[in-house]
Amino acid sequence: ICPIGYYCPYQTPLPLHCPPGLYQDTPGQYVCRSCPAGYYCDFDDKCDAPTPYGGWPYANYTQPKPCPAGFFCPNGTRQSTQFGCPPGTYSDQTGLRSSTDCTPC
Repeated sequence: ICPIGYYCPYQTPLPLHCPPGLYQDTPGQYVCRSCPAGYYCDFDDKCDAPTPYGGWPYANYTQPKPCPAGFFCPNGTRQSTQFGCPPGTYSDQTGLRSSTDCTPC
């Protein structure tokens, strides 16, 4: 069974890491899920804990993390600083989903 954080396309001999902007939190999946709005999924900011499923030796997988203050994260965001609030706006809140969530100065 394919472990958490990976996907296993049909007839693939080994699990594949979900790429940035995607994640997988359910074992045994053929595809990855898009990172939800308000979060980013950056493989460079991965989970270093062992996977909790079936003793697979795979770790270092991507999990959705809240978008930091000053930025917004639409579906599929790959990095925490990928989308900054537009000029003339700001945010001291985390988890923004859209540029319209930023507050005018």
